[in-house]
Amino acid sequence: PGGVVEGQVFTIPLPDDFAVGEPRVNIPTGKWKDGLFDLLNAGIGHPSLWCGLCFTQVAMAHVMQRLRFNWLGEPAPDAASKNTFKVVVTLIICYAIFTVSLEMAEVSSNYYEIPAWIPTLRFMGGVLFTIYSIYSLMKTRENLRVKYSIPEEKCVGMEDLCCSMW
Repeated sequence: PGGVVEGQVFTIPLPDDFAVGEPRVNIPTGKWKDGLFDLLNAGIGHPSLWCGLCFTQVAMAHVMQRLRFNWLGEPAPDAASKNTFKVVVTLIICYAIFTVSLEMAEVSSNYYEIPAWIPTLRFMGGVLFTIYSIYSLMKTRENLRVKYSIPEEKCVGMEDLCCSMW
């Protein structure tokens, strides 16, 4: 009684504005979806709130992965961005192991006999991880603004850096 039969090949015309491979989602552009003081809109116990507050780099890695950015917050081809979350979490774990190891080495020594290289390494590791965290968050925010046509409002030219530092 009409219709398609199993195994039959058929074609249909697609609308001119149809994006092949892209989901058709109406994503707002031109402004941020939420404001600074909207962080409790989803509730005080929302996982995204607590992940962002307690594990900033993990939340950033999640956003990077979903936007197909690399571990530095830059747009990247699928092959370069498919493991972004894993790379960032690995960096976080390595930094945690690094600092805990130095803490353990420091505690095992007498306070007055701590080798100078231990606090120096700990300080340098902290500075490098902080620079990475600020830079990657700044680039993620910058590229997110570009992708969704969100203009800078305050601190024009430095807004992404300022927001990433606080």
